[in-house]
Amino acid sequence: MIAIVNYKGGVGKMTTAVNLAATCAARALRTLLVDLNPHVPATESFGVYERVVSERRALVELLYGGAPVEEVA
Repeated sequence: MIAIVNYKGGVGKMTTAVNLAATCAARALRTLLVDLNPHVPATESFGVYERVVSERRALVELLYGGAPVEEVA
C-alpha cells in the first residue's frame, strides 16, 4: 500500500499518484487509485469521470450511500 499525502497544494501529489498508478497497472500489478480530492483531478486524468458518475461508482456512494467496496472499485 502506498499513500501520497501532503497538506500543501501544488506539490505534485496528484501527478505522482496518477503516474505511479499507471505504471503499476502497466506492469500488471493490482492497482486501485482512490481520489479523495473533491475536484476529482485523478479521476479526470484517466478520463473516467462521466462513467463514474453515470454508474454511481463515486467515492460518495461508498462513504455515504452504503455501497459495497467491490461495487465501487
